[in-house]
Amino acid sequence: MTHYLESILPKILSYSNKLDKLALLLNEPWVVTGDESVKMKLIFKNDGEVIISENGNVQFGKWELLNRASSILIKYEKSAKLYNHAFFDEGILALKLDGSTDFFILANQNRIPDLNVAAYLNAKYESPAKTSLSMNANTGTKTRPYECMTDKGPVIIHICVPPWQGNYINEGDPVTMSDQSAPNGKYKISGMDYIHVKDGRVYKRTMF
Repeated sequence: MTHYLESILPKILSYSNKLDKLALLLNEPWVVTGDESVKMKLIFKNDGEVIISENGNVQFGKWELLNRASSILIKYEKSAKLYNHAFFDEGILALKLDGSTDFFILANQNRIPDLNVAAYLNAKYESPAKTSLSMNANTGTKTRPYECMTDKGPVIIHICVPPWQGNYINEGDPVTMSDQSAPNGKYKISGMDYIHVKDGRVYKRTMF
């Protein structure tokens, strides 16, 4: 898995979110991948506490986001480790232990129930259907389809590029469901991240 991530990272770095997008990070079940014998799950709370479950046995630690260093400090038991940001979206959190080449790869269990990180990355970023750009006939702006699972089912948000890169959803982006304009309403796209759709477009984005 580490070798696969190293090979694909250069291709997908432009899609990575910054760690300070807390709506994607907080209160989600992040499962450490790569070790079948130990099932470790981390839940980052907004008060700086991190809940750590190892095969169902729960302990509590502390975490701190270091924005200027683009790193996360995790204090657990009697140790503290600094992890640097490698890649982050709503499904994957890839960190690298500071001073090391070792990746620490976590999968959002709500987004990737089978924890198959390679399949998720391949389907989302390497499939031509998902990375190709199309032209918006009304505005002349290039858009990139971004598949997103919501509480109302899968939708495609047609993200305008440029100026935005990655999966940054902007007001006015078209939203479709089953090849038609998505119905008006509020759609939950992650733990504390919602889009509000009106007339087939995003008209605002909120945390509640």
